[in-house]
Amino acid sequence: MATSGTVGTLSGSWGSTYRVTWSLVSQNIANNTSTIRLTSTFHTTNTTKIASTYSNFVTDGTVMYSGAYSKSGAGNIFSKTKDITVSHNADGTFPGRSVSFSTNDYIMGNKSGSGTISGVTTIPRSSSISSISGSSLGSSVTVNISRASTSFTHKVEYSFAGSSYTTATSSAATSATFTPSLSLANHIPNATSGTLTVRVTTYSGSTQIGNAVTKTQTLSLPGSVLPTLSGVTLTRVDNGVPSSWGVYVQGYSKVTATIAGASGIYGSSISGYSLSGAGYRSSSNSLTTGVLNSTGTFSFSGYVTDSRGRSSSSMTSAQFVVYEYFPPSISVSAQRCTSDGTISSSGTYLKVHCTYSYASVNGKNTISRSVTCNSVSNTTFSSGTSFIMNANCAIGSSYTLTAEITDGLGNSSTVTAFIPTAERVMNIKSNGKGVAFGGFSTKENTLQCYWDLEVNNYKVATLDSVYPVGSIYISVVNTNPSSLFGGTWVAFASGRTLVGVDTSQSDFSTVQKTGGSSTVTLTSSQMPSHTHSISHTHGLNSHKHSFSATTSSGGSHAHNWSYDFDAAAGSARYSPHRAYGAGYGNDAVTSTNGAHTHSVSGTTGAASGSTAKASTSTSGSAGSGGAHSNLQPYITVYMWRRTA
Repeated sequence: MATSGTVGTLSGSWGSTYRVTWSLVSQNIANNTSTIRLTSTFHTTNTTKIASTYSNFVTDGTVMYSGAYSKSGAGNIFSKTKDITVSHNADGTFPGRSVSFSTNDYIMGNKSGSGTISGVTTIPRSSSISSISGSSLGSSVTVNISRASTSFTHKVEYSFAGSSYTTATSSAATSATFTPSLSLANHIPNATSGTLTVRVTTYSGSTQIGNAVTKTQTLSLPGSVLPTLSGVTLTRVDNGVPSSWGVYVQGYSKVTATIAGASGIYGSSISGYSLSGAGYRSSSNSLTTGVLNSTGTFSFSGYVTDSRGRSSSSMTSAQFVVYEYFPPSISVSAQRCTSDGTISSSGTYLKVHCTYSYASVNGKNTISRSVTCNSVSNTTFSSGTSFIMNANCAIGSSYTLTAEITDGLGNSSTVTAFIPTAERVMNIKSNGKGVAFGGFSTKENTLQCYWDLEVNNYKVATLDSVYPVGSIYISVVNTNPSSLFGGTWVAFASGRTLVGVDTSQSDFSTVQKTGGSSTVTLTSSQMPSHTHSISHTHGLNSHKHSFSATTSSGGSHAHNWSYDFDAAAGSARYSPHRAYGAGYGNDAVTSTNGAHTHSVSGTTGAASGSTAKASTSTSGSAGSGGAHSNLQPYITVYMWRRTA
């Protein structure tokens, strides 16, 4: 850049010149100005004496010399200076400065001229931001500054996503490093990144140089910034189980799982929930299961999604245990005996053997039990241990012994045992109206037989040998078997199928255990991965498929079509055709109907005959979450169970 130069020169007689030059005296960086010195010089190259009685020299409006002069020999007649102050442009460049000058002199004559001061050294102005490094909130960001003067310092400030400016430093030289706080994420509650704006203001000492400059950089949220939840809480739904048990019981209990303590982070809000466990799934923050029909240890996990679309880490609740439950069952046998337990058909005591089972439910279940005969009861016996009852059973009478067990859920099982009379080869009722073999006659007008009966070597089965107590009778006629065979029968297994006991499977491990459901609602996790499509290929004979669609527009257009001509009008063809004749061609063009779309709809179904291409496909969500039938193919019958 220039620090001096010539504005212009005027020439006169006697080898005289009036020249105006400029030179840079100083520059004021703070004020963005330069002091320029104008020097006006009158000079002659003539060595003889020259003189003037009057002269007037003016430069930039200032009289530089006025009056008479004389000069012997070549050289300067005078040299005068004038300082002017010129403001630079905002960017520090010199704007250019016009200077006019004139003479009114005997030697020079009356002349004028002008010139321009240009190219003056630029004054350093505002520094620029050359680069910004850094990519995420909560991590360091470095601002690199290109400054125009080594004496300049800078105030560095930053703003994120419209926040107010924060001062990082007030005395940066060529760079500044700072860490924008993660709390600035509060300004982007619905996004994972935002714009950082850096503002740099240049100072010379305490004087601001020019205007502040800005530059932007995108900063992301670290992947660790996620919504949170304190966990998943479980609330037991007893559903008929005594709350004092404090356990989950198969076939009764339910559970309510709830996402607890869900919270957004740095301004985000919770926008979605996911809960799953024990075969159930929900998109809300809470769900209540159906009755828990499986045993074992289960847990629920959950996570939340915030307004930024980020999900929390999966949180698993404390595990919960569903304990096995099955209805109580009991079986009993009894024989007449003496007081010391010796088996005797004529004994009036009873030797009773009772076996029962019930679900412990982790020791919470309780039972009451009783064996009753002839108004005498025992409620303290143990399963599998025989005991003696002083039932005072007369030898000439038969009795029914009843055994019952009831558990803490109110479910019970009752069975009976028949106590026959004392044995007799034959007995005639005292009034002569009844006869019995093998025991006492107890019914009038009845032939009773307590033994198996054989006629001509054919054994006649008794009720107890064919249908002992506990037997199941099945029929399609609604007649209680007691009217057919005797004994006591009760309806059994209403609305249920029969499954054989399998001790290796917990669902079928004990007799008379119930379970299953006629309908089932599948959870998402129980459904196979799949897509949906609709397609068909059909023939041209009678058929129907239901579908509806609209084609996209193909713009204004027409269609070519062709037909044959073979003098076979009416022949069975699939392409258009007509009988051969003069002027008939085999190509034609349909008329145009402009840009348009077509609706495609109809009813399709089973097709036969040759096929033609026709297909439609689509995909998307389907279904409503309703329960589906879980029933096997079945046929209904009447069933009874003999109890006595």
